[in-house]
Amino acid sequence: MANGRAWNGFATETKLGYVLAAFDAAHYDALVGVGSTKSNRTSPFRLTAGFSAKEYVEKIDALYSDADNILIPLPFAIQHCSTDLGGELTKSILTWY
Repeated sequence: MANGRAWNGFATETKLGYVLAAFDAAHYDALVGVGSTKSNRTSPFRLTAGFSAKEYVEKIDALYSDADNILIPLPFAIQHCSTDLGGELTKSILTWY
């Protein structure tokens, strides 16, 4: 699974494309996947409303600028950003990755 090493090597356009794909996946999941009303399970992935893909890219860049975070898989990095943008993040949340 891709992590901060891959992310730091991506071009800006690739980073934006990855985040936009995550947005699409989250919206699809909400409509027909495990997070939809058609399922009794909750989605393991959520986004924070009101923030752009560019803001997510900036948050992920900041996360991976710390060498301690470089091995966090990209899906967890996006979840981290959702939590951080929602104001619910503490540093201890990252320690279990």
